[in-house]
Amino acid sequence: MGETSEISGVQARRQVLTDALLGVGEVILRRPRKQARQRPPKPQAAAVARPAVAAPAVGATPFALPRRRADAPQAAAEPTASAAALQIFEGDVAEALAGLAEKLASDAEAGSPRLLGEWCGGAEGPGEEGARILLVGEDLKPEAASTGRPLVPDAAALMDKAVEAMKLPAGAAWLTNVVPWVSRGAAVGARGLTPEAERLGTAYLMEQIRILRPAVLIALGARATHVLTGRRGIIDCRGEWLTFDRTSPPTPVMPTFHPSYVMKSYSLENRQKIWLDLQSARATWAQARGG
Repeated sequence: MGETSEISGVQARRQVLTDALLGVGEVILRRPRKQARQRPPKPQAAAVARPAVAAPAVGATPFALPRRRADAPQAAAEPTASAAALQIFEGDVAEALAGLAEKLASDAEAGSPRLLGEWCGGAEGPGEEGARILLVGEDLKPEAASTGRPLVPDAAALMDKAVEAMKLPAGAAWLTNVVPWVSRGAAVGARGLTPEAERLGTAYLMEQIRILRPAVLIALGARATHVLTGRRGIIDCRGEWLTFDRTSPPTPVMPTFHPSYVMKSYSLENRQKIWLDLQSARATWAQARGG
């Protein structure tokens, strides 16, 4: 009996603290009894005044970011979605990619500088007709754009070695980014792409996929994996075959680490993982090619 009373007292004190935090001005404590006693009716008490609480904004979550102060610097305007509907570029692969690159160079809604992509292994153009591999990075970095390549120098060097080790024929692999321009403001941040930047970048990516008709897509990093497959994160799905469902039939997608991540976390384990993923992608490409 004594233990029950002690527990009830603790619960009551916790209730007092909780009500106090909620703004309840007066709380009446009653110890639990084995049998409720009849009490004479009491006059209706006036409602206890509670502090007014503003209604949450539509779509607000417990983890919503604080609102930007009115005097805080504003980010530059992001690309709008009006240019997301690109024209279809006809001709052979080289001509179609050249036309798309010209469109990107003149697109006022894309950031600057900008770079559509490159043929891997130092190839100057597409190789013989057949199955191709399309490697998709995340977003063009200023350090990469200054070198005229889709990846920053150390990541590009690692990717060059990996592609060379895959022993692909010249012009069999094309490397691009989800966002083929240096992002403005917060187009690319810790929480991912803004919807406008993702839509515009995805439009360029979809046209490259249509032109190249790749047998295999390799998603380099979390953002590329999400844009191509809808899956978030890279740790759990790395090395697992997924699909890009906007082609008929769906195109297999191999998610793997971005080479920049591998260079930052330069361990034997990470290098082995990305190499295993690339080997798996090559085997699928070879099967589609017929040898």
